[in-house]
Amino acid sequence: MGRSRCWAFTSSPYWFRVIALGLVRGGDLSILSDAWVVGLGTGFRAIPKVLSGSGDVEEVTGSAHVFRTYNASWSDKHVTAVVSAGGAGYAEAVIAMASERGVKALVGVGLCGALSSELRVGDVVIPTGSVREDCLTSKYVPPEYPAVPDYTLLKELEEGLRRYGLNPVPGIIVTTASTFTESREWAESHGRRGAICVECEASVIFTLTHLCRIPSAIALVVSDSVIREEEAFTGGEAQPRMRESLELVVRAALDTVAKYAST
Repeated sequence: MGRSRCWAFTSSPYWFRVIALGLVRGGDLSILSDAWVVGLGTGFRAIPKVLSGSGDVEEVTGSAHVFRTYNASWSDKHVTAVVSAGGAGYAEAVIAMASERGVKALVGVGLCGALSSELRVGDVVIPTGSVREDCLTSKYVPPEYPAVPDYTLLKELEEGLRRYGLNPVPGIIVTTASTFTESREWAESHGRRGAICVECEASVIFTLTHLCRIPSAIALVVSDSVIREEEAFTGGEAQPRMRESLELVVRAALDTVAKYAST
């Protein structure tokens, strides 16, 4: 698959086979590219819509209902897009499979809730690091271990976003395992420390890809504001802006990983 299994994953080969069968048809990771875009709990509509414009896309999802996996040609390169259900456990599974495949670059695409009053629904954030409140990475690393992206890939992603007319906001974010404890007081506490948004997968992606030597970066679209108590899901003017931003982020992510694809 391009590299030996990541030392950080200690589960049996049986579990790897189970997850591979859920992720990709026949459990055959070799049919996937070594350059991945990953929808972090979102993108079930946006990613296939964008890929369909390439004219060469095939869904190769396995048996699991929580994944959608696509092979496509993008910028004349073979790329793979994996959309997963949200949460730390699914992010962990995707990185385990990415490591098994020997992925050379991984860019995550997701939604986030604003902790800064300056962010509006539809704005784009590129995390420079994440506070690890995910309740999963502590199984792998000590509390002081940082969750950060690959700097080179982050800069390439930022440049790609700007080419699509977006103005991404860099900053520290929070990855949480509990959305129903996101009170205004909680948000203000993190905001005072400089965190600008919250989501549920980034610290897992950053930590595990670093352990497995996979360059990774993430772009997030603001879908709601914990501070302002606003959201885009019930419609109104915010919803089209969020949807448009998400599709442009997917395009920039595909452009970025395509540079690393072997074929």
